[in-house]
Amino acid sequence: MDGRSEGYRVERTARYDVLRRAAVELSLDEVGAALASAEKDTSAEAGAQVIGLRCVLWWAGAEGGAPADPAVVQQLVGRDRETDAALGIVCTLGARSAYVDFDPSRLERWIGILGHVAGSDGELPARLRLAELWLAILRGPTARLHEVCTALADDCRRARIGDGLIDAQTCRALVACSLGEIDDGLSAARTACRMAKAEALPLQEILSHLVLARLRRVSGAPYLASRILRSLVELSPSPLRSWIEWERALAGAASSSWVMPESRLGAAVLALRACLDGAARDRRDEFERLALDAIENVRGFLDAWLELQDLLICADLWRDSEAGSVAASEWVRGARDMPPHGLHNVGLAMDGASSAPLAYVAAAPGSPARRVLAVGATLAMTPEGALLDRSARPQERTDTAAAFLLLSPGGELRDRAFFRALYGFDYDPALHKQILDSLVHRLKERLSDAAVVTRADGVISLRLLRPVVVWDPRCQRSLADTVLDTLARTGPMTARDTADVVGVSVRKVQLVLGEMLENESCVAKRAGRRVEYEVEDTVFSELTRSRFAAMGSFGADDLRTRRKP
Repeated sequence: MDGRSEGYRVERTARYDVLRRAAVELSLDEVGAALASAEKDTSAEAGAQVIGLRCVLWWAGAEGGAPADPAVVQQLVGRDRETDAALGIVCTLGARSAYVDFDPSRLERWIGILGHVAGSDGELPARLRLAELWLAILRGPTARLHEVCTALADDCRRARIGDGLIDAQTCRALVACSLGEIDDGLSAARTACRMAKAEALPLQEILSHLVLARLRRVSGAPYLASRILRSLVELSPSPLRSWIEWERALAGAASSSWVMPESRLGAAVLALRACLDGAARDRRDEFERLALDAIENVRGFLDAWLELQDLLICADLWRDSEAGSVAASEWVRGARDMPPHGLHNVGLAMDGASSAPLAYVAAAPGSPARRVLAVGATLAMTPEGALLDRSARPQERTDTAAAFLLLSPGGELRDRAFFRALYGFDYDPALHKQILDSLVHRLKERLSDAAVVTRADGVISLRLLRPVVVWDPRCQRSLADTVLDTLARTGPMTARDTADVVGVSVRKVQLVLGEMLENESCVAKRAGRRVEYEVEDTVFSELTRSRFAAMGSFGADDLRTRRKP
């Protein structure tokens, strides 16, 4: 009898060890055997282990997986210490799934249960604090959270909770991103990415790289975000798909073939994609309805909700420009050239063409002009309006002059201010009168019957005759950014192949690549007789199937079948 009891105790302990290790490493090698053993056991502890093991399988996207139900878990709380210890792992997985789905209500529920079982295992108090930190981040980070992240990281380091330490660093990066401390955020993200790689923790490595991609986009480098997110697409567990697709949409990447999970964030992603499609197709009712759906479903993460509000302000001529951030209001008014949060690629096909317009200025007689992103240009048009798009032979200076005048108070400017804004140096009538006269002449021809342009007594003015939407070259990305975008999306390419995709001469691309090599934005690698160029990111290291194959069933060939609908 004692021998059988001892064997049963060893079996229970072995199952708990498998659950504990699999929940951290997402290694499925022993999960199947542990699950089969637990399902034969009728104890409360075994029931908790079954829930936990199935939750691990769900995170990994494997057959037989199922998300944990907090109502079911609550019924098992307090049975005994061993059951509570297993439930603590379940609560940690449930809390993480609520966090990455931007669902604070569900996260609060998991935190409540975790608080009841936290005394059953030495690691659970730290994991409870981590879940509480996630909740604070979703509700809107404050400077105080820097101290919370640091204290949690120190405690996890002392307790040797490696995954908790990495999660704390990732949270620190998100807090810094929210507060606009981009350099600090990148430093924390760099630390988290490298630690996760060194510790061989796939979940932490993917999540830290996802946060790094967010930081790259917000800092104005969506091409670096696109490269990171492209690497995550085929390697990420199912619960992270929605957040990855959200970031991909805001970075301007095309939609993946993934089927979105049935969650609020998954619904927000689908609504956002369809909303942008409605804008491009000039379907105002569809755009408005889907925008409301996206806003409601992403409300759980304050930062995401705010950036969505800014996106809609920048894309929709009729939205109140003062309802968003100061940066969005400034961009709409023309006080800054780049929209907030790195949103300038949103809605674009990202086909690499440098001629793709990114923003326009929309104006009508009697109404103030304002900028709109390219995705909202069609919505800004009226039947009687004129669209002055980028021409086959673009006149960037002329179009810049039109956009600048339209956005100027009253549609007029002094000669000197107008000239300096366009050319970057002071106006000297003796030297520059002919240049300015020629520009005004081209401007009159460009606007044709849409507006009257006059110049008298040192003042240039513009009076609209009908609504107009004008391309604004000041918001256009440079050729260097276009090349970086292309390399980030496609991977290594030769100068000639890059030129074919971008649509400019090989010589122009070679000159840009030379500058990028000097400032270390890209690297050149020899592939046989070919020299290929690749985006260089000192923080990011490419995620590969071979690295993740070491984690058991979570990697390699198994992903080919589990990651596609």
